[in-house]
Amino acid sequence: MTMPRLTPALLSEYLRFFVSLGVGLLLTPLLLQYFGKDQFGVWITLGSLVGTFGVLDLGLGGSMPKLFAEHFATGNLQALNRLISTLLTFFTAGALFLLLALIPLSLPLERFLHIPDGYLEIGRVTLLILSLNFSVSFVANVLYSLLFGMQKLQISNMIGIVALLFLITAIAGALYFGYGLVGVALANLGSNLFGFLTTFFYLKKRFPHLHIRWGIFDWPLLKKALSLSLYVFVGNIGMQVIFNTDNLVISRFLGLAQVATYAIAFRLCYFCMNFVFNFSKVFLPRFSELHATNKMELLGETFLKLSRVSVTTGGCLVVVLFFFGETLIRFWTRGPYFVGDNTFFTLILLLLTTPAIQAGTTTLLGMGKIKATTCMILAEAVLNITLSIFLAGPLGVWGVACGTVLAQWATNGWFVPWYTLRKLQLPAKTYWKRVLLPGMFVWILLFFAIWSVL
Repeated sequence: MTMPRLTPALLSEYLRFFVSLGVGLLLTPLLLQYFGKDQFGVWITLGSLVGTFGVLDLGLGGSMPKLFAEHFATGNLQALNRLISTLLTFFTAGALFLLLALIPLSLPLERFLHIPDGYLEIGRVTLLILSLNFSVSFVANVLYSLLFGMQKLQISNMIGIVALLFLITAIAGALYFGYGLVGVALANLGSNLFGFLTTFFYLKKRFPHLHIRWGIFDWPLLKKALSLSLYVFVGNIGMQVIFNTDNLVISRFLGLAQVATYAIAFRLCYFCMNFVFNFSKVFLPRFSELHATNKMELLGETFLKLSRVSVTTGGCLVVVLFFFGETLIRFWTRGPYFVGDNTFFTLILLLLTTPAIQAGTTTLLGMGKIKATTCMILAEAVLNITLSIFLAGPLGVWGVACGTVLAQWATNGWFVPWYTLRKLQLPAKTYWKRVLLPGMFVWILLFFAIWSVL
């Protein structure tokens, strides 16, 4: 994939990001004002619980674009059709398993998550709708990955943008007519169904040679695909723990009201992480291409350039949030939902290391060298949840934030850049000279520029 071919995908990726950001900025204060802290905490907690089931894709979500790209490039349409149908059948079975797993889980909801009695019945119904919504997304991911593998990411992004606009319209209508949590959950389900069906019919019309058939199952083909995605799967388990358990820990040990303020601060940081990640993500097919053609020197050069842009951008976002983060949150939420300086300043430190990790893991995934990083992700996940639970008692919400940041810094924060350099046979001093020092120079300039104005 050359840079001219990357440009539409990259532009559409950022267009979708900013639309998603705008929707998030609009929805969070709207839901907070409508629900209040406790009910908003229920919404966030249930969403985090369902999100942990993303591991059911067994890592195929990360490897499918590469698998589809290889089959599409060779022109073997029969193999491509069997792969699509096999994966759709597999993911449909996984979606059904998810629904069956969450039905009994919804019964002891008050004991598992300390949901207040007044929200139990609504919480159970909402959980089941969110489970169905996640199941639709689970199956639809096959079609989105197919578009990415066929280098049609811009089409997927444009469908996603329309689905987001549908979502915010549906949520506004649900709240206006008083449907509450259940209505918001149904709006999410409707948005995902729209995206799934639109993508399905686009593929059928635009690529008539693709024969998508549910029920076709080729076990050897699936086994081969799973062999490529095993480490991605294990890494996804770790990532689910890292990004979804903080809210569960806070709900269990500190109460639902604390979930809301923490989730808002983390969500702002997460938007910033995604801003950087969207740039890295588009380069995955490029890294795979360079590795497959043994252009290692160009691969290393591309990695350094990507890392420099990512690290510089992440540090600049830290500076901006340091000065304006509290103001942004108070303006955004229209209420007293700032988590506090200690917790917020701790969380934004993730933006110093996450961009470097993202650039490295994208490069390593393109090279198929993810075994060691998978082990380190698991180490970070275990350390994250252990420190968060241990520090939640004496330090409260700040302790949970400290556990998340310390776990990343102690593991992937240093390991991924070092390991990527090792695989690319690049010296560490090159990384310092080409990536870290230029980035730090820009951070410092930005810091003093803002400080002098304020």
